[in-house]
Amino acid sequence: FQPHSYVAQERVELATVPGWHEGRLVPKRYALRVSLVSTKNGYVAMPGGMGRVAAGEGYGLITMQRGGSTKDVWVPADAPVEPTTLLYEGAQPVELKRAGNNLSSRVADCFFWLGRYTERADGTMRLLRATLARCEPAGNNREVAPGLEPLVRSLVHQGIIPSGHWLDESQSPDEVPRAALLEETLVRAVFDADQSTSLRAMLGRVSNLALVMRDRLSSDTYRVARSLLEPINEMEKRLEESEALATTCALSALHRTLPMLCALQGLASENMTRTQAWRFLDMGMRVERGLFLSVLFWRGLHCRAADHPGLLEALLEVADSSITYRSRYNILPNIAAVYDLLMMDPGSPRSLVSLLDAVDAHLTH
Repeated sequence: FQPHSYVAQERVELATVPGWHEGRLVPKRYALRVSLVSTKNGYVAMPGGMGRVAAGEGYGLITMQRGGSTKDVWVPADAPVEPTTLLYEGAQPVELKRAGNNLSSRVADCFFWLGRYTERADGTMRLLRATLARCEPAGNNREVAPGLEPLVRSLVHQGIIPSGHWLDESQSPDEVPRAALLEETLVRAVFDADQSTSLRAMLGRVSNLALVMRDRLSSDTYRVARSLLEPINEMEKRLEESEALATTCALSALHRTLPMLCALQGLASENMTRTQAWRFLDMGMRVERGLFLSVLFWRGLHCRAADHPGLLEALLEVADSSITYRSRYNILPNIAAVYDLLMMDPGSPRSLVSLLDAVDAHLTH
């Protein structure tokens, strides 16, 4: 026997009130529960309470489980009550604020990684699209073209595609790898949900972070982030119907998803106030883009086809700088001009020097 495990309560005799049941008045057992509020002058009973009515006359205990009912009890005031409301009153004075830097470390971390995952998905889509578009018809004994090999090795280096499927890592960087299963591997990098570095997985992380920070994002930004997987889901259904259209479905998914991701980046760039939240988001995007492009350029320079026009055109395409180059140089891609634009041009927002300057500005702010 454990006395401390029990509590005793005096039995309360219930009152009887008339109740309406099946079209006639019947006696009902009734109790009124009131609440007391502690003040400096003692306890004060709150006006009104909760009325509880038993299901039948013979019940000595009122519970909802036994069919009892509960109603609020209101006490009319003796005089008109001063009106109070929680609704917004436009005439109230408002203290103007322009700070908005109340950002916790957890939210800052979420914004930083939202920027990184968004930009990682952007770079992955552009690199996969450029590589898939340059693949020749599948064949078991074919080899990757020299201009394509640095793109493929960049995909492997960044973990977007596994090397074990088709790439012999024992080869030196200057050797051309065999690519019998290249297209299959690239398609899997778009749709495979079990591959943590696939495009589907990256977009899933963006969508999940948007859900976590829903109260910090505008409604348009939230809707775009949550709908990024729709084109991939739709194209995957078509892929299940006909595997012969695998490359076509993958390219279609990339073409349709990339503008949606660009819309998300544009909303972040143009619609977010320049608070700490925006700085962490933008810094994450620029750090990730700088890392991504650095690997791509390093692979492009460390190959025997470094000055191949096809490779240089692919680099411009992945860096979204083709139009800038064509408007500036009326010649085929030249290695010096291409890398000057992609790395050293401060006027290009996608150049490495611009990315580093932006990160430095955020850190010194």
